[in-house]
Amino acid sequence: MEESMNQIEQLYSEAKDEIEYAEDSQGTTYYHEDLATAGKAVDEVFDAYDKFIQSLPTEDMKKEVKQKVDLKMEELKMAFAALPEESD
Repeated sequence: MEESMNQIEQLYSEAKDEIEYAEDSQGTTYYHEDLATAGKAVDEVFDAYDKFIQSLPTEDMKKEVKQKVDLKMEELKMAFAALPEESD
């Protein structure tokens, strides 16, 4: 269980970094790739988190983890959503 949370924390940190890279590259030729990479990183965090929640044996454990982690996950989702769409 702790190993899974460590993996989620690592993925979360990487996703935050990728979002920052995309923010920094706005208006450059690299933005398209950075935006895609950030999106993939965010998806990986949510996939790992969802699998972890599903693996927990009791509803109480699921509720406890969600109370501690859902806000961070929502912040990550909002940070990615705040990135502008690509303009051609």
